[in-house]
Amino acid sequence: MTVDVADVAALIDAFVRWLDALSESGPLRSLAIRTEVEQRLHHVLPDASPADRGRLVRQVYDAGALFCDEPHVSLLGARLSRVDLAGCSLPRSCFAGAAMRAARLEGTDLSGADLSGAVMITAQLSGAKLFGADASEAELAGAILVRVAATDVDLRGANLVKATLEGADLARAHLGGANLLGCHAERATLTSATLTGTNLLWADLTDAVLDGTDLHGAVCNEHTRWPEGFDATGAGIILID
Repeated sequence: MTVDVADVAALIDAFVRWLDALSESGPLRSLAIRTEVEQRLHHVLPDASPADRGRLVRQVYDAGALFCDEPHVSLLGARLSRVDLAGCSLPRSCFAGAAMRAARLEGTDLSGADLSGAVMITAQLSGAKLFGADASEAELAGAILVRVAATDVDLRGANLVKATLEGADLARAHLGGANLLGCHAERATLTSATLTGTNLLWADLTDAVLDGTDLHGAVCNEHTRWPEGFDATGAGIILID
């Protein structure tokens, strides 16, 4: 189904009225208009094609409706599976709690974005920019994050089971409590990153850069692969039989 231009126009108009209400009306009026915006958005998305979902999200973003540190509509639970946003520039956007399974996000700029709790299972994020993004508690099982630029990203408690992080730049990233079971992180840069309590069972960190990485309390097994000469026990990692 193609997104109706009238639906998009009505959504943007409702958002503009919401912003006006923030400054001119009481909180109840503002809340009513925000609810209208979100209802319109959630109504249009399910029947739209992946390309049209992407186009709609870009238009809402361009209208200023998705900035995480400003008044914005919520995409919590929004049906954005397979949405095509590859190559888009969406810094500081808010996708918290969005359902983005198998999303196309290759090369997308999500710097400073709020992706907390988003469901991005098997999403394609190769080459994406996630500088300083909040992806805590995100579902990224099976996601492809090859060569992602994600310094200072927050991935605390994220599910990265069998995710691919080959060549990813995760310097200073926070992965405390994350689940990296069976993930591929060959040649990933984890300089000064925090992986305390992280599940690294069956993970492959061959040739990864672990300078200054905090791995205390992380768990591994005999199948976990490390850079040549790396002393896992000395790094405070717990070996599980």
